[in-house]
Formats: sequence, structure tokens, C-alpha cells
Amino acid sequence: MKYAKNKQKSVFWAQKVGDLYEKVTQNEILDQEMDLHNNTIGRIFFLNHLDQKEAKIIDLLQKMSQKAQKTKKIEQMHQHKNELVYLTE
Repeated sequence: MKYAKNKQKSVFWAQKVGDLYEKVTQNEILDQEMDLHNNTIGRIFFLNHLDQKEAKIIDLLQKMSQKAQKTKKIEQMHQHKNELVYLTE
């Protein structure tokens, strides 16, 4: 955002880089899907909260983390479209 000065361009760049990272790291498919899911949640969060103060953003992210849903299958991730997910404790 600092360089692009445009929310949409920043989100597009973040998705491009995040997706590329997932391709080159060759994680297990479940790990990769979790990362892609959480990256999507992060980009949406960015778009919705960009104008908030840092302390508020940190508070909201901590609350989101506390509400993250444990999943064991990709299909379960799709049930949590607006929530972060994790695989192990």
C-alpha cells in the first residue's frame, strides 16, 4: 500500500505473492489450503480495516485469532469463509 497507493492494487499484489509462495514451498495440500484460506481472510480484513488505527487493528486480529476454527479437512475450511482456520493446537 505504501508504494502502490491503491487498495485494490495492493491486495492484488499480496495475492499474487502469497499464491506464488504457496506454489514454490510445496507444502502438504492441507497446509497449503489453510494458508490460502487465511491469506484470503487477511486481504479482506485489510480492505475493511485499512483506515483504522494500529491498536484497533491489533485488537481485531487478536480477537479473530482467538475465534479461529480448527479444521482437519479442506471441506471444513469452506464452512468458515469469514474466519481464520488452523490445523493443530
